[in-house]
Amino acid sequence: MYAAGYLLFARGDNLMAQSFDPAKGELKGDPQPIASGVIDDPATWHMDVSATESGLLVYSSGVIGDTQLVWVDRSGKDVGVAVDNLRDLTFAKLSPQGDRLALQMDTGAGSTDIWEMDLARGVRTRLTFGSLANNLPTWSPDGKWIYYASMRNGRMSLFRRSADGSGAEENVYTGDHDVWPTDISRDGKTVLLHVLADHQHSMWALPLTGPGKPWKIVDQGLFGAFSPDGRYVAYHSSESGQPQVYVVPFGDQRGKWQASSKAGARPIWSSDGKELYYLEFVSGTVSIVAVPVQEQGDGLQFGTPQTLIGEVNVAGLPNYDVSRDGKKVLISRLSQQVNQSVTLVTNFTEGLQQER
Repeated sequence: MYAAGYLLFARGDNLMAQSFDPAKGELKGDPQPIASGVIDDPATWHMDVSATESGLLVYSSGVIGDTQLVWVDRSGKDVGVAVDNLRDLTFAKLSPQGDRLALQMDTGAGSTDIWEMDLARGVRTRLTFGSLANNLPTWSPDGKWIYYASMRNGRMSLFRRSADGSGAEENVYTGDHDVWPTDISRDGKTVLLHVLADHQHSMWALPLTGPGKPWKIVDQGLFGAFSPDGRYVAYHSSESGQPQVYVVPFGDQRGKWQASSKAGARPIWSSDGKELYYLEFVSGTVSIVAVPVQEQGDGLQFGTPQTLIGEVNVAGLPNYDVSRDGKKVLISRLSQQVNQSVTLVTNFTEGLQQER
């Protein structure tokens, strides 16, 4: 953030300040520490810090609780902890077989890495290494590969690695714009890509078998997901002014249906294709809902949404996934913060070396 002539940023648990000229867009001098032991909140992805142009600074320090992945049944009751002590978790995805997790973990300094975790054994295997971003792990249908986006040469490209950690990673696709995988069809032939170009989010499909180029499915869309039979793609878009869940046919058939009745995001299909799960946003709260789906004529018909988990108690957009039998939902939950204090500084620039 910028305040009182300084750019403020995190370096580890240290809050740093560096003189900055906003008119010229230039940094001056060296970074200088302001405070240490500042909380970096994984629920909001930034330090608990705020500052004003007049030099007021407020920050939290202490210890923040770890992230848990918790099983919750369809009535909203906790039925077990799948994984505990995941302080740096930023994303999690169940394997198609439901026995493993692909994890995206924050490793500091803007880098993230991908891990595979065996739920029965509680053992993690690291799949990516290095000071760069590796995001959105996505399973192949047979559970043998994990696809992910990795920052190389200034651009996010599509890579994959064997889920057991054997062999080297493979570059699957590098295009002209940043891409992230969001789902793979059950026949393993197509991957859905979230593409960011000119500040516009769109959804594309890329063939994984034989030569082929990606093609655009939706002009505005995020978190695309194939229906089990591969005939439809669900996604969310804010084209109407607020996020909504939509479904379009995959292929030549035309059509488009809105699945959410209120603001919704992050759709996931049930394993039999008869339900569509998504996050619902109402009055500042986040819930997880399920809506029945059935084919009618040449299109789809959606029933009345059922709230499975009301008011998910995590800041930001929560991780969630659904078991193959549809009886349990896996959600991320931040454990209670402890030993936290708030410090107010009335003139944080005092004592900082001024750079001209």
